[in-house]
Amino acid sequence: MRAFLFPGQGSQAVGMGVALSEASRAARDVFEMVDEALGQNLARLMRDGPEDELKLTENAQPAIMANALAVFAVLTKDCGVELARAARFVAGHSLGEYSALCAAGAFDLPTTAGGAAWRRSRSGPAHRRDGRGRRSVRRRQRQ
Repeated sequence: MRAFLFPGQGSQAVGMGVALSEASRAARDVFEMVDEALGQNLARLMRDGPEDELKLTENAQPAIMANALAVFAVLTKDCGVELARAARFVAGHSLGEYSALCAAGAFDLPTTAGGAAWRRSRSGPAHRRDGRGRRSVRRRQRQ
């Protein structure tokens, strides 16, 4: 069995997607649609950094989603890969679930970008500035 797997937070890096965007109109379209949906120039931040700003949850999550879906767009539009024939499953690690849902056709790209933006607004404050923190929930003991 084969699956398409999409990455979660922590896989971001300054320069990600640059070569892909330069080589493929399909990739550029994804980055442009995500920028428009979010109302920010995320593609510039991904290309030029600075790294400490890209690592922030509010930037890292949509950047990873955009890059993953740009790769997927190149595979499907430029290379002719058909998801239904190439894999039986799509899956994503944490944030990658949004990319997987979009790839499977459950959401369009603007809706997926909006979902990633919603997710980042809910998880951002719990992460350290380096983007690697984890959220913990304490259960109050009943007395």
